[in-house]
Amino acid sequence: MRFKLPLFLFVLIQNFCFSQYIEVQDTFSAQQLVENILINSPCANVSNFSATGWQENRSYGYFSNTSEGFPFQEGIILSTGKAVSAEGPNNSLLSEGNNSWQGDADLETAIGESNSVNATVLEFDFMPIADKMIFEYVFSSEQYYGYNNPNQCNYSDGFAFLLKEVNSQENYDNLAVVPGTNIPVKITTIRGEGTICPAANQQFFDTFNGTEHPTNFNGQTNVLRAEANVTPGVLYHIKLVIADQENSLYDSAIFLGGGTFDVETDIGSDRLFATGNPLCFGENLELDASYTGNNQYQWFRNGSILPGETNPTYTITQDGFYEVEIVLENSNCDINGTISVEYEEPITLQNITLIQCEEANSGYAVFNLYDAQEQIIDGNNNLQLEAFFTSQQNAENNTNSIQNPTSFANTSVNQVVYARAALQTGCSSIAGVTLSTTTSFYTPFELVNCSLPNNPSVASFNLSEIILDLQNEYGLNLQVSFHEDLNEALEGSNELTSPFINTNPVMQTIYARLTENGNCSGIVPVYLTVIPSPQFSGPEEMTYCLNTFPEPIILDSGVIGDVSDFSFRWNTGAFTPTVQVNEPGVYEVEVSYTYNYNGTNYTCTSTRTITVIASELPNLNYELSGKYGNQTVTINAEGSGNYLYALNNPDGPFQESNVFENLSGGIYTVYVIDLNGCGVKSLKVFVVGFPNYFTPNCDGVNDYWTVKGVNLRDNLIKNLVIFDRYGKILHWLDFSSYGWDGTNRGRPLPSSDYWFKATFEDGSIYGGHFTLKR
Repeated sequence: MRFKLPLFLFVLIQNFCFSQYIEVQDTFSAQQLVENILINSPCANVSNFSATGWQENRSYGYFSNTSEGFPFQEGIILSTGKAVSAEGPNNSLLSEGNNSWQGDADLETAIGESNSVNATVLEFDFMPIADKMIFEYVFSSEQYYGYNNPNQCNYSDGFAFLLKEVNSQENYDNLAVVPGTNIPVKITTIRGEGTICPAANQQFFDTFNGTEHPTNFNGQTNVLRAEANVTPGVLYHIKLVIADQENSLYDSAIFLGGGTFDVETDIGSDRLFATGNPLCFGENLELDASYTGNNQYQWFRNGSILPGETNPTYTITQDGFYEVEIVLENSNCDINGTISVEYEEPITLQNITLIQCEEANSGYAVFNLYDAQEQIIDGNNNLQLEAFFTSQQNAENNTNSIQNPTSFANTSVNQVVYARAALQTGCSSIAGVTLSTTTSFYTPFELVNCSLPNNPSVASFNLSEIILDLQNEYGLNLQVSFHEDLNEALEGSNELTSPFINTNPVMQTIYARLTENGNCSGIVPVYLTVIPSPQFSGPEEMTYCLNTFPEPIILDSGVIGDVSDFSFRWNTGAFTPTVQVNEPGVYEVEVSYTYNYNGTNYTCTSTRTITVIASELPNLNYELSGKYGNQTVTINAEGSGNYLYALNNPDGPFQESNVFENLSGGIYTVYVIDLNGCGVKSLKVFVVGFPNYFTPNCDGVNDYWTVKGVNLRDNLIKNLVIFDRYGKILHWLDFSSYGWDGTNRGRPLPSSDYWFKATFEDGSIYGGHFTLKR
């Protein structure tokens, strides 16, 4: 029964019970909060009360609520700021407290955080007379804000419900954990979607709060339940603590539901579909609520008294919510225990016969017992075959299962084995499987196909081509699988995939296994025969020389054998073994061959592709660089070929680089060869020197500027003009003279830089500049 508030407490709170926001009263002592608000049973003896928190402002107190927007009508609030600041609406950001308000080491140990501050603690001792304690709470926080601030992911205020025996040296047990786990409750472990931070255990998060909310916090969890098994008569210490992490910003609070702290006897865990452990059809569950002493017991089902059920034990045979009420001897206390139970529907399995093919008509064969699965589960995909057994007793006890169910050899004709099929909940049933044999071997089928283009002995066979033929011949309901040898077909192992490339050359026999509902109906030999397709030899790439051999070139199909046995079809429109082409491109020829096998003509066709690439001798020119006596020639070859280069020798050696370095003055011949076979082309290279400076001071040294390295009278240079920086022509070099003496119209020109441009007989041009020094 619910513990009643004393009259004086009712009078204190009656004036603020009718608001859409919670009302907080911070004048209650720790004893009043525990005895008059939190505890709902005189069967829990409590003592040694204390509460600590913010010294300047109470951070704990009593709250009441009449709004449907908050789950508790009343209870205790523990906050990391002022308790009364928790009153709604949610229109301000609570970041109260100061650095002198310390954290709590026990909390930090329990939740795995450090540097806590602003801790509020409620502590008391209690001695239960039942073996289970529970309480309910909601965790609220300003750190549950919805805007995208990455800082909100890094801090985690936390709460702990700490329990241990008085005077125990062991660490506290933390009961405030994410349900079904040992993960402590804090901001980072329960969070909803919708912020920059990842969601965590969001099924336990309630909502991000709007402005019109009963509390002044930005978000809250669902109602969470904490529980622990305890030993009656043992004194325990409870410590409820909440704290901020790192700093006093963004407060948090715990709301403990008034009257939700309770003790009860543990009569077992719920057996529900939701928890994955319902009772199986026909299963009985015995409950034992025995308690020391001459006590009174009464059992209830779905809130109604079970007449005559006044013993400490009760056996459940149907689903429902069961409760036991225990009135303790010589005590005003009564305790209870509860359990909810659901039942699975009955599982019905049919005894079946599994038929396997064998050769000798002996009644013995090797069975894959899982071939019976489809018949046993009969479309119920929630069922799974667990194991097979040689006796029904072993199947029922789930002991001594058959260890080789996929290759089980029966030990007697029409032997019966037993299959155990179960649901995910563990509920199971048994089916008998009679092992029978058949010796049906059917008329062979044959598949003929042309060989692969690169191997005349193998072909790719589409086995699915004959599945419909086999079904039309022997039964439309049959399933067909293919196997490489007879034993595999009999066992149903190592099924072949389609297409299948024969592993024996030219001819091979494989086997089709026909089954219906897992039963083997017969074996069909399938003959695979390979007809050789046209095979080719010869090059698949040829060169057409654009400027050397303008005549057409001949492409040969390259078929191996007498060409009169084949027919040809080129993509040029020709139907001959060879074809002439006069341009590069990709040319295809289809070559067909007709072969008579067992009175049937089979035509096999292979396709060959010949790529004709364009090549040619290049147009050549060259570039000179570097100082005279140590110059570099770069050959420019313009054309569609692939070229190598040699100097002064048409027989090489040839190099990939088109650059020749460290050349002294003189005349050279460069040879360029086309790697695609279009010939060799040569080019004369004139390595000449154009001095960088001269000194026309009549001392007999460098008095004239002229070209070095070649005989100018050979007319290798058509003309050479000298001009100043403004482009004014100063002198045309006379190749019959000593050179330019640095004058213009007989007047000496000053020291400066001057420019030249030389035009060679092959049309190439070389230019540069030099210095006149006086």
